[in-house]
Amino acid sequence: MRVEIKCKGSRTAKLDDLKPLQGDLKELSEENYNKLKTEILELGFSAPFFVWSHVEGVERETLDLIDGHQRQKTLICMREEKIEMPDEFPIVEVDAKSYKQAKKKILAISSNYGTMTTLGLESFMQDVDMKLDDIANSFTFDAIDFDVMKYAENADNAPEQNDSNNVTDEEKFIIILECKDELEQNDLFEEFQTRELNCKLMS
Repeated sequence: MRVEIKCKGSRTAKLDDLKPLQGDLKELSEENYNKLKTEILELGFSAPFFVWSHVEGVERETLDLIDGHQRQKTLICMREEKIEMPDEFPIVEVDAKSYKQAKKKILAISSNYGTMTTLGLESFMQDVDMKLDDIANSFTFDAIDFDVMKYAENADNAPEQNDSNNVTDEEKFIIILECKDELEQNDLFEEFQTRELNCKLMS
């Protein structure tokens, strides 16, 4: 396995020369690490690192990472797993007047001004016949609950029943409830069963 470069920057830099600037602003779970690792191996390194280049100390250039912290973490772990990769990666320099402004630019880049919707994602997937499982196994989006999408997809694809007592498709309604913890989830599930409502537990 090898990491391939699939983009261009203004120049290149070694992975270890990029100084993380965001601290503990974000965390990378093991699940998301594996997704990002798979994405990099399948699609290549497809977007340059954004860095703030400035002189520190005795004319020593410092490359503070503005965007690409999770990719840097993932690539370092992949290197430790003996996955072959280039010596240097493409970078793009971002201007900043100060350390404070550089950190503000991290927040600006991390901000999601457009909100991804389930309907929008479904429409995006359709014209190239992307499968929901493939998307869910490879990517993570804060605004998308893949479990809910899978549940709805399975409900839509469920075979029709001929029992006249069953509710028709036109009369089906689904409510998704988010519980604060497992105890509340179990309490609600028991209450709905008592009321003979058709419900399923999802984690």
